[in-house]
Amino acid sequence: MRYLFDDEDFEYDRTWTNNYSDGKTFYGIDDEDGTTAWYDEYGNLDCVTKTPTDDEQDRNYAGY
Repeated sequence: MRYLFDDEDFEYDRTWTNNYSDGKTFYGIDDEDGTTAWYDEYGNLDCVTKTPTDDEQDRNYAGY
């Protein structure tokens, strides 16, 4: 299990890095409705987006 801030109530499903801008990493929690809520390194909600496809996620992990 992956927890942000060593907080067992904050388990994230995926990460996303802004590879083309500031390099910040966001931590995503997937919802059952096909969206992902993205949090910054401080646990602040940044945005909610459509959950990335497996291909999109793999490309982000690869640095694209």
